[in-house]
Amino acid sequence: MFLWLVAHNRLMTNHNRVIRNMGDSAECPQCSDPEEDLEHLLRSCPASRDIWDQLDGPARISNFYTLPIEEWIKVNASNSSVEVHSNWASEFAITCWWLWLWRNHVVFGRDEEIPVDIKSFLMRQFALTKVAFDRYNTLTPSRGAGCHEVHIRWLPLPHGWVVLNTDGAAKGNPGLAGSGG
Repeated sequence: MFLWLVAHNRLMTNHNRVIRNMGDSAECPQCSDPEEDLEHLLRSCPASRDIWDQLDGPARISNFYTLPIEEWIKVNASNSSVEVHSNWASEFAITCWWLWLWRNHVVFGRDEEIPVDIKSFLMRQFALTKVAFDRYNTLTPSRGAGCHEVHIRWLPLPHGWVVLNTDGAAKGNPGLAGSGG
């Protein structure tokens, strides 16, 4: 979902907030550039560029900083660049996500939550994602190997029975929590 928002320029950068009359200033909260648009946020802000410069992918893509933003997103999110390793698309998406989160930490005064060693943090995120995908691919049998389709549908309960659907979440332990039913 996040990459869809990025690809369609729907992130609420300060530029997009001003266009929608939801903000007074289009200024970048990290470097005070007068225009925080998508391109600035993800690629040209000194804070973002410093992070990209620490990663292996941008150094191998000759036009990483000069492609038009739409093309930049498309090339990097699709592994269509043969210059980079096979996990680059997921690493690119993960880095974009964390750039957005860290930008929001700055906006909402939570700078202390931004890791000191960003490269090591991102490398751990990349490794965790790779393990998750590898585990999924190992556990998921191929289409013809004993798989069968099961059609699932809602069935009404017998007379006199009631269903209560519930959900809940907590932020921290202890922390704020909520539930609904």
